Amino acid sequence: MPDFNQSLACACHPETVWRALRVSAVIGTLLVIINHYDDWSDDGMSNVNLFQIGLTYLVPYLVSTHGQIYGGRRQDLAKRK
Repeated sequence: MPDFNQSLACACHPETVWRALRVSAVIGTLLVIINHYDDWSDDGMSNVNLFQIGLTYLVPYLVSTHGQIYGGRRQDLAKRK
């Protein structure tokens, strides 16, 4: 099981954060356009919609960060063998 402190350090590493932000910006924007285009063109945004849009950007960020941590762990284990 990966050490929590090492995982946290990897998640906070500038390269990890930058890569996750880029993924979140691209994927999140595409999903917002797909899922909320009607809200922009009709009557505007509600607080619920803004919360959903926040989650739409947060989830790809977290998935990308998790993938980078997990991928880094697998590479470390492969190097040790």
